[in-house]
Amino acid sequence: MKDIEIIEQIRHGGYAMEKCLQRFYDENLRLMGSMGKKYGLSRDDLLDAYSDSIVDFKDQIRKQLFQQKSKCSTYFYSILNHKCIDILRRKTTYRETHEIPDNLKDTAPDIIQKLTSTVEKKYLDDLMNRLSDRCKEILMDWNDGYSMEDIALRNDLLNANVARTKRYTCLQELLSFARNSGVSETQRKQKR
Repeated sequence: MKDIEIIEQIRHGGYAMEKCLQRFYDENLRLMGSMGKKYGLSRDDLLDAYSDSIVDFKDQIRKQLFQQKSKCSTYFYSILNHKCIDILRRKTTYRETHEIPDNLKDTAPDIIQKLTSTVEKKYLDDLMNRLSDRCKEILMDWNDGYSMEDIALRNDLLNANVARTKRYTCLQELLSFARNSGVSETQRKQKR
């Protein structure tokens, strides 16, 4: 598939976009092997990075952030590379935070942080309440750090790949609610 076709179909949206993304997904699966060798990540981490990279790739094309200075596959490779690095950083940071002595930790959260997190939590709760119960459970399990295999078992899904696909669908639905919510919020402010 030529780059121009990929870009046009993704920007067009709908079934053509989904079919194009599935083909692009399949054609670039080999990149997971090279990332696995390069970073030594587990299969689950690689699959998570890969599926998240597909989502970012699609979003960046739809938002016209991809400037076509390289091939689509090269651009996708850079996104995937950054996702893998983020996973490594997250794992390293997690380990390092547990090594900080208790007397150096800030245990009293700033009042602004507390208010911000309360407002963000309420907003997220409102969005999550629009999702189906299954989507809520899958996203909450994923947020709590369950592996894709565990999420599949906990939610009566066939396997980890089905769980990943369902997680992707649920995230897209949640993002859609967030976008629609943002538009209505802007419209309300303009009416005032």
